[in-house]
Amino acid sequence: MATLEGIIVPTVLYYDADGAIDFDACGRHFRMLEDGGVNGLFVLGSTGESFHLLPDERIAFAQWAVDEVDGRVPLLVGTGDLVTDNAIALTRHARDIGADAAVLICPWYWPPSERHLYRYYADVADAVEMPLLIYNYPAMTGVSLSPRLILRLAMEYPHIVGIKETINDPVELREVATTVLPHRPDFAIFTGSDDLQLLNLVLGGRGAITTSSNFAYAVALALRRAFADGDLRAAAEHQKRLCSIARLYALDPCLGMMTKEALYMLNMGPEPIPRHPGLRLEQAQLDSMRQILAEAGLLPQQPRE
Repeated sequence: MATLEGIIVPTVLYYDADGAIDFDACGRHFRMLEDGGVNGLFVLGSTGESFHLLPDERIAFAQWAVDEVDGRVPLLVGTGDLVTDNAIALTRHARDIGADAAVLICPWYWPPSERHLYRYYADVADAVEMPLLIYNYPAMTGVSLSPRLILRLAMEYPHIVGIKETINDPVELREVATTVLPHRPDFAIFTGSDDLQLLNLVLGGRGAITTSSNFAYAVALALRRAFADGDLRAAAEHQKRLCSIARLYALDPCLGMMTKEALYMLNMGPEPIPRHPGLRLEQAQLDSMRQILAEAGLLPQQPRE
């Protein structure tokens, strides 16, 4: 099994002028991230706009991504769905094409109770033997996975190897770590919050899967290196930069479009083409983005006008 740790990037997904997936642009983005030294890639997550794709497109993109990465770094595939049978089918496909892990967001729209959530993850884990990560994103799903539920799943299913915790509350992150890690020290906790990257490492977490690592991966990698070297002063400075960058998330609710606009502004990606209902950012949003990126020290000397 591939080692899952460090900075794993939840990659954006580009479209071409005809509205189809732009595989060439996605490939260039992958190579930029790999050349930058990231520790893995995660496709078809929230930033990867899996919710904007037709079922056949999800299947095709997962297959393409595995072939494109070709084992150079671990590749994680988002396979969560509103329907358990669909999640099982997508997870089996991820296993069969050679993905290193599947990442499962819980069902959304109507708020499932803890027994519903347990059954969903247990059914997938019973059906598919491969490394699985739980994905907790209450801001989008409307429900939060309790530390008690996460521990139960981790103890009953050894191939549930970790969790992506996209929460902004440090107390919640602490409770997950202190509840689960004493019983499953190998359980990989990844934060999805830029604000909590350093805290997650202090608590024994494995790394981060954050949207900003599409363009600010150097900052996240530097934080991780500083922490590993015991240089907490430097780690804290990198964390401050990430906290500043996190203000970008308030600009637009579609993380994929926000991120592609930032990549374009930083000369790190092509001009983004939205898939509706996603939209390009308005000028006021772009002005705020430019200010945030400048304050974080990410803009080039002569940024694109």
